[in-house]
Amino acid sequence: MSFYSKHKYQLKTIRRKTVLLLLFIPLLTTILIFRILPVKWVRHFADFGGMLFYKFGKNSRDRALNNLRMIYGEELTENEIVCMAKSSLTESIKAFFDYMAYSHVKDRKKYFKLVEVQGEEHLRDAYDRGKGVICLIPHLSSWEFAAITPPMLGYETSAASKAMKMELLEKLMVKFRQRRGMKNITREGSYQTLVDVLKRGECLIIMTPLSPW
Repeated sequence: MSFYSKHKYQLKTIRRKTVLLLLFIPLLTTILIFRILPVKWVRHFADFGGMLFYKFGKNSRDRALNNLRMIYGEELTENEIVCMAKSSLTESIKAFFDYMAYSHVKDRKKYFKLVEVQGEEHLRDAYDRGKGVICLIPHLSSWEFAAITPPMLGYETSAASKAMKMELLEKLMVKFRQRRGMKNITREGSYQTLVDVLKRGECLIIMTPLSPW
């Protein structure tokens, strides 16, 4: 890398980190506001946020459209594909807003008034064998709620997660997970750590990138 390219890259990195830092304060304020607003209002904000995400999030929008065209190009009209892409981005915003709105809920009784669990007997059967359970969670709908449900049910749980670009947000998300009993493992960590989790007989949460964008 030339001196000019290296200098340009460093400036770009500094600019990105500064923007993300400035965005964290309004994000934190939004989380606190969402905690006191009725859920219907939070959903309305999510619908509006999804519309803005589709309009201005060019990279995510283009990826969603290209992937959906590749899958449904011969079955659906272009208008139907566009509607599906908008819905996908909006649902992702809703999932994030929902999680932020209820990120303070640690009481199991309150938590399971929000989350309905089906098929726990299958998880219990695998867990009781003592060989560990790999839980694959797709990045669809309320994936964060799905990921923290096993520890909320009382299962020893660790999760492998990819580092976020906004470091303060990552620390906040890890804190939200840990206060509900989940142990966090960064993907940059040792592969042996994941093996050790399974050897201890724990649930290992792995999030799979299945969203169209």
